[in-house]
Amino acid sequence: MGTDGAAATTASAPTAAGPVADIVARYGAGELTRAETVRGVAETVVGTWPAGLADPALRARAVERLVEQLESDPTFVALLDAAAGSPR
Repeated sequence: MGTDGAAATTASAPTAAGPVADIVARYGAGELTRAETVRGVAETVVGTWPAGLADPALRARAVERLVEQLESDPTFVALLDAAAGSPR
């Protein structure tokens, strides 16, 4: 397979960067609460998982765990505050 095959696989993998940026921008504009933003980011990230991990219960648990992690991560909270222009 070599390096070219690995690069092609990575390039074709879905990314959450654009949708996450949109969610954070909505938070910055005051359209979403912090809780809505964190959940939206978690759902978006989990939504990029490969089809083989499509079990709804698994995804729901993953979203809940990721929400808990993001809410308790001071760096993530600081990034959200920076996007909003001030602490909320």
